[in-house]
Amino acid sequence: MLIDRDRVIELREEKLIDNLKNKEGIEDPWKLRKKFRSDFDQIEEHADDYLVQELQCVLSRGKKVIIDSQLPLLSFAALHVLAYSPLEILIERDKQRSQRLNRPDQRNYYARAFLFETFAQLYDLEKATRGESELDTLRMQSFKGEISPFLKVRVIREFFEPHWLDEHPLYLYPKEAPDLIIKTHLQTVEESVQIILTSSPFKKLY
Repeated sequence: MLIDRDRVIELREEKLIDNLKNKEGIEDPWKLRKKFRSDFDQIEEHADDYLVQELQCVLSRGKKVIIDSQLPLLSFAALHVLAYSPLEILIERDKQRSQRLNRPDQRNYYARAFLFETFAQLYDLEKATRGESELDTLRMQSFKGEISPFLKVRVIREFFEPHWLDEHPLYLYPKEAPDLIIKTHLQTVEESVQIILTSSPFKKLY
């Protein structure tokens, strides 16, 4: 069974929006988000607690679970797989998703900010002085136009801005050490699944 962390958050937010609509008489969910920002921040802050509740419920029924989450849930014995794609590919996918969903400008802004914020939470940067990198190298100059509108978000600013003028490639590596890294831009979903199922960490766990 698949549990999507984003969907867990969305369901809580949808319930809050419905309650606020009835209470405040405001139909626009983005106006509600702006007016009651702290309430929505509370949902995000406790997202892992809600995720654990749902996970425990599923596990109690004897089912195996795949958790789709931007950040690793470290409180359970699990195989932690980092699904990596280069930043330029993530940006392009988000642009295509925006077109497909016909997102309004405000929602598009928040979605892109979330992409950069998650990237900053998952990875660290240093000058690429090693012969080869575990994940990738990042040239900041090519992303300045994409990222600069989002620098007022603290996490994004602290991750990207110190390297803003750096012309050298930067070495990208994960903050947490996953059991397995899948580079999703290099193989299909089916090939990625096979890599996981035949990996040593998976065999040790199961």
